[in-house]
Amino acid sequence: MRFPRGARTGGSAAVPRAILITCLLVISAACATTTEVASLQAEVRRLQAAVDETQKREAETQVRLQEMRDKVAGGAAQAGTAAPAERAAETPQGAVEKPPAGASPHELYNAAFTRYNLGQHLEAIQLFHSFIAAYPRHDLADNAQYWVGECHFSRQEYDRAVEEFQKVVDEYPQGNKVPDAFVKKALALLALKRRGEAVESLQTVIEAFPKSDAAAFARQRLSEIQKGERPATRR
Repeated sequence: MRFPRGARTGGSAAVPRAILITCLLVISAACATTTEVASLQAEVRRLQAAVDETQKREAETQVRLQEMRDKVAGGAAQAGTAAPAERAAETPQGAVEKPPAGASPHELYNAAFTRYNLGQHLEAIQLFHSFIAAYPRHDLADNAQYWVGECHFSRQEYDRAVEEFQKVVDEYPQGNKVPDAFVKKALALLALKRRGEAVESLQTVIEAFPKSDAAAFARQRLSEIQKGERPATRR
């Protein structure tokens, strides 16, 4: 059988065209894949930069926290080498310890509160006074003043405790620690056997802050005073 002239030529020409189309499709797909890969690589680089920045900030924060810990530990070690009488002599009334360099208000407050929780009341008093001196209008200023009173109360310095708790009432009348200050002042007065003043302070809490936790405690304490029962404690 003989093929018409040109039939074989036409068939062989169709093959290269098919191959060309296939190659173009492969190249097109490869280009699309390359674009997607480049986009993903750019996104990875962006995310890596964000992670690096976050890690840098965390490292800086850890350095500052460690510096604070070192200062607290160093002060505690020095304080621990002194006898109680010597330590008291080193902390005159109203003494103000210089705040740690670069410390934020919350860092300084937390450092003072940590000292209080560790039973290092003289050091805590100094740091709380430092906080009040440096940030007199801060939201935690009344709290700092209150904990100064608590430090003296814990040291059984009840006269000083009464004075410091009264400062909370006088200097921060709108503060959230006023009810508690009245109650702890009353307990300090009871320790000094100034029963009438203590009762007056408890009654003030009940009348001025009737729905507060401090008022509930004050009612209980007044009832115990009237019944002659063992005093309740409040922290």
